[in-house]
Amino acid sequence: MARYQDTIRRHSEEVNRLHAAVHETVKYRDKSQSHREEWLKAAALFRNHHSSIDNWMQEIEGSEICDWQNAREFVFQYLTVDPVYFRSGYAKEMLVKKLKKCVLTNEESQILRTLIVNRIQSGGQREFKKFCQLIPKIQNKAFNEEVIILANAKDSNVASRGKIALRYLIKD
Repeated sequence: MARYQDTIRRHSEEVNRLHAAVHETVKYRDKSQSHREEWLKAAALFRNHHSSIDNWMQEIEGSEICDWQNAREFVFQYLTVDPVYFRSGYAKEMLVKKLKKCVLTNEESQILRTLIVNRIQSGGQREFKKFCQLIPKIQNKAFNEEVIILANAKDSNVASRGKIALRYLIKD
């Protein structure tokens, strides 16, 4: 089993560093020609950044992954790391969409159940509803009970996300 987590984390850190440099230099771009050149350089570095993670994303986006074990390993490691950087939400949505067509193993289903519960508890991002769309494929009694408890939490944010997830449960 290939290990992608460290590479994913490094990619996230580098994209965030480059993105921050663009935001920092844009503040001063109109102050002088040298500031403008710094900003242009920072923007070019950000725009031209490319890593093996980008290669994986491009290959997965154009492929079916159900029978491609390495891609599935990458997808689940990426979703577990849950990197947050410019456009990572779109990437996660795409990866989750690819999983919709697959028959998931018990281990994969458990990973997704854990990720959804964590998102309900700690804050959903743009891809939260895409994750919830997988609930009918991965739900089990314990997960259903946990979602119901979270939908009734005292914390209104947790309860709100729990109610969103609740809509996707298939009632027995």
